[in-house]
Amino acid sequence: MNMDFGKGLYGALIHEGISDWQILQQEKGYGTARIQGSYRVPPLPGGRRIIACRPVIRIVGEEDNGEVCPWKEAELVYDTGEEGGKWEAELKIPAGGLYRIESGLECREDGKPDRKAIYRGDSRFHVGAGNVFVIAGQSNASGLAHDPAYDPPDLRVHVFRNRNRWELAAHPLNDATEAYDNGSNEIGRCGSSPFLQFARRFAGKTGLPVGLIPTAMSGQSITRWDDRADGGLLRNMFRRIAASGAAPRALLWYQGCTDAVDGQGGKYSERFEHIVGTIRRKLGYEIPFFTFQLNRILSGDGGENWGIIREAQRAAALRIPKVYILPTLDCALGDIIHNSAPANLVLGERLARQCLWRLEGGKFYEAPDILSAELIISDRCIELKFGNVAGRLVAPSGNAQACGFYAEDDLGELELSGLEGQGEGKNIRMETARPAQGKVFLSFLHEANPKGEPLRDDGSFLIPLSFYRFPVHERTAQGEL
Repeated sequence: MNMDFGKGLYGALIHEGISDWQILQQEKGYGTARIQGSYRVPPLPGGRRIIACRPVIRIVGEEDNGEVCPWKEAELVYDTGEEGGKWEAELKIPAGGLYRIESGLECREDGKPDRKAIYRGDSRFHVGAGNVFVIAGQSNASGLAHDPAYDPPDLRVHVFRNRNRWELAAHPLNDATEAYDNGSNEIGRCGSSPFLQFARRFAGKTGLPVGLIPTAMSGQSITRWDDRADGGLLRNMFRRIAASGAAPRALLWYQGCTDAVDGQGGKYSERFEHIVGTIRRKLGYEIPFFTFQLNRILSGDGGENWGIIREAQRAAALRIPKVYILPTLDCALGDIIHNSAPANLVLGERLARQCLWRLEGGKFYEAPDILSAELIISDRCIELKFGNVAGRLVAPSGNAQACGFYAEDDLGELELSGLEGQGEGKNIRMETARPAQGKVFLSFLHEANPKGEPLRDDGSFLIPLSFYRFPVHERTAQGEL
């Protein structure tokens, strides 16, 4: 700790534990900061002398300058001498903000031992206790949209910049200015991502500030997060979390394009599950993962690996506790592979709604997901059942393939035609052009660049999650075979 008083500052100084713009993760209504500092006894005019002093600290609301938490004494004062010493205090900061954290030196003078005076200290401005989220993944998480969209800063949303400093959040969140030792700096230019919109909406609904910790990097394989392989981005993420002073509420993950293009789809599921387990073990708690299914690539590079990875992402949300997923395939691109800035606004809104549902007990918000697919032999049709349907599934076309469905059996493609809703709008039935032969599999929006206009839930306005080679089981019109 710095004890150099050469610049002549007296009073209680803050050195560690809290910084301007910092967001602390609140638990049960409070964020906790262990603040360390030093103090220097001020000289008084007219021969007056200080006979006792103690560092103190308080919390002030920045909106009205009202005292939120009164002055409290430092719990620990040590290395004391005639000039001063060191101090530590644990501060419980009420959920909310923004606050000013003030330190001071409470002193008693000789001749007036019963009178206390508080002399100057340091201040930390724009501090809040709310919810902190880690951003991880590759380019669409890092943010590479360069087209314009209204996505302004908000005083309630702060970012732990790559230069290891809390600041007001504004695009680009993954900016590398002065970030000389950061392991996820981009080579190219960063742009907008979904996460400023997400944070603004989440803060607005919860009434609490939001902190963002970007750790994503474009063009990176999932192996950069796997400690059994490269693991460099994983290590950088833990370093960034530690430097931020936060125990994050959740992790926001958007990754997989590089693995699809490189033909590594078959390894994605196992790697992702290992990464989730590793992060949770090292953090010491079951941090929720909020994930996005891959969008598309206009060149078609990677072929079926896009479908394989989307299926792995869908299945992970079913198999791994507290892993959640949202679709992206109805969102526009700004170039060959990156979401446009308006699309990022849509995805940020979706993510905020899902986080409110899963973390705060808000309104149900999930994408429709396939539950079962049955081939009704006598009617030569396939009937699908979906879960997580808030309203009714609405098809823009009466043709299954035009809505993004694809079937195959032992002979190859099994052409599909008619499509209609069933029951309460949560089931879909489609016709096959010929009798099925052998095993039948159904896919939905599985290609690198899927064609067609998908179904949509008219309650949530979400499209169903993409799935790949989902097994179709045979039954007669009366029941199972």
